Amino acid sequence: MPPHLSTAASASVNGSGCHDQSCLGGRDRASLAAYCQAYGRWATAERAIAEMGKRDLVRYAAEFGMTPSARSRIIAAPPGDQETDPAAAYLA
Repeated sequence: MPPHLSTAASASVNGSGCHDQSCLGGRDRASLAAYCQAYGRWATAERAIAEMGKRDLVRYAAEFGMTPSARSRIIAAPPGDQETDPAAAYLA
């Protein structure tokens, strides 16, 4: 296994069934290494994107009052205390 491969790429080589690479010729070894390196980069990027998505989801949930702590900060006016909207009178 080439020493320059990332951890994810090395795992991909190990999963390819060519552990000692004796089943591959010289050019095939380079192609497999390039494929595994690309796969490793893709897998790493997917993990990073998933983590960013989780952080964004939590942030947006709080922004829209979808978390317990965000709901505890919501202050609603009683039904009788609603001010009339000046635009509503104008548009009516």
